Amino acid sequence: AGGGDRNGGRSGASGGGSSQSTVRPAGSGLSPIGNNGGIAYDNTGNTGGGGGGAGAVGSNALTATAGGAGGAGAISYITGVSATYCGGGGGSGSVTGGAGGSSIGGNGGAGSAIPTAGTANTGSGGGGKNDGVTQTWGANGGSGIVIVRVAVNNPTVLPGTMQASGGTTTTFTGDGTVGLSGVDYNVHTFTGSGTL
Repeated sequence: AGGGDRNGGRSGASGGGSSQSTVRPAGSGLSPIGNNGGIAYDNTGNTGGGGGGAGAVGSNALTATAGGAGGAGAISYITGVSATYCGGGGGSGSVTGGAGGSSIGGNGGAGSAIPTAGTANTGSGGGGKNDGVTQTWGANGGSGIVIVRVAVNNPTVLPGTMQASGGTTTTFTGDGTVGLSGVDYNVHTFTGSGTL
């Protein structure tokens, strides 16, 4: 995701939020995998827009004291279960920081409150911070993750008899896909995600 600095939000897979509404604009996201950052409330530099997420643009800061929320992440089933990745980081605020997108982006800082980092292994953005007194920087983005999924065509089911843990016996004689989980075969237990 694009970060932000004194010149505004930077572009990236998703864009960083702007630090000033017209002088320092939001960063652009890379369609279709990311979205733009949100816009700051005004040009004071006190409340920033939220960073873009993979599923939605970052929210604009709607008041002079509260930062914009980070954009929502995107849901993926590549691991076999529903998981959300790449939420945007919340923008900084003078009183209230913006919430991180999908609860995996980092929350924005406000006043003496320190921004939080993006959740590890989700590729989410860190919360922003703009404090002229303590010069606290924005938090780190969450580490990414690499998931390798291999497509197997025409899986072969070994001929023979398999007995499920519940005692049910099923005989397989050819090719196909078996939608069982927790199957015992030749003293080996096979526990899959739906495909054996």
